[in-house]
Amino acid sequence: MLHHEEAHEQLTAEEIKFNDAMKRGNDFFKIGLFGQAKDCYLEAAEINMENKDMLDSMDKVNAAIKSRNKTIIIIVIVAAVLSLAAYFIF
Repeated sequence: MLHHEEAHEQLTAEEIKFNDAMKRGNDFFKIGLFGQAKDCYLEAAEINMENKDMLDSMDKVNAAIKSRNKTIIIIVIVAAVLSLAAYFIF
């Protein structure tokens, strides 16, 4: 544990904030909370806009949000079609 604390002490305050934001973002992403994950990645971007891990994470979370939104739209369309079909059949 001491070794981890020593390594942690060598980081600047900004690096610690960046790492914390990225960790929280990754944790949120893993459990499907994409909006919260994106907020954390944006927080990290304010600290280091050029970090490759942050940029990759933003790409992944944006793709996940886009995919989820498409799925929701498809579900709504299918539900509407089924409702119309049921109306005309019955």
